[in-house]
Amino acid sequence: MQRGRVAEPAPPAPSVVDVAGRPDATALLNRLYEEILVPSFRREELEPLEMMAWSIEQTQRNTDVAAACDESGEILGAMIGDWDPASRVYLLSYLAARPGLRSRGVGTVLMEYLPVWSRARGALVTLAEVDDPRCHSAEGLIGDPTARLSFYGRFDARVLDLPYFQPRLGPDGRRAHGMLLLAFDVDSDGLVGGAIPALRGDVIGTWLQGYFVGAEGMDESSDSSRDVDCARILDQAFAPAGVRILPLDQYAEITPDVATI
Repeated sequence: MQRGRVAEPAPPAPSVVDVAGRPDATALLNRLYEEILVPSFRREELEPLEMMAWSIEQTQRNTDVAAACDESGEILGAMIGDWDPASRVYLLSYLAARPGLRSRGVGTVLMEYLPVWSRARGALVTLAEVDDPRCHSAEGLIGDPTARLSFYGRFDARVLDLPYFQPRLGPDGRRAHGMLLLAFDVDSDGLVGGAIPALRGDVIGTWLQGYFVGAEGMDESSDSSRDVDCARILDQAFAPAGVRILPLDQYAEITPDVATI
């Protein structure tokens, strides 16, 4: 009889710990930020740690933080989400596994938990910002944009027909250009009727405007006429016909971001 090595049992799936609201939330956030987010994102994509910490300390908290942990309590991954009550948009701001632990099910466990947050808030849509593979190539620990799209496709992600860039996230930050905006779990109340589904302009436009105001300090008195990139994306977002929601494999039909600032 041929003998073979007995396969070791697979480790149990990570558990999800809701961090915000815990007595040790700030200490856990510091660990998540330094150990997981910093190695996984470019500097311009990361909100400063002190701004995140301030967000989770608010009485009316609109920021959610979760950690994926193994049986011993070791942190394997992190997820951060931000709720905008004015537009009823929930943003998956960050999702990452500890370096070296990709393709181990960490991201899957966290993504399966995401609707707990967004549906509890009554979101019309959940959005996520990702690199456009036409503008970014695979980069070290940051990862492969094409593989990331494939991952989100497993959770029925679609893509908004909007050439997107992320606003500056701090006083010394830069805009993150060449991105796509993904949509998950779209409520029918957030849609414009038509042959091709479209997200209502007042929903996506209100969210984008609030995002830029909060991140960059843009307001009604600022000279936005000089900021052609911001004006362009807001004009498209607020269009009466809405913003088309396309299947993920049709992202190449979207005009890529050609922002200049």
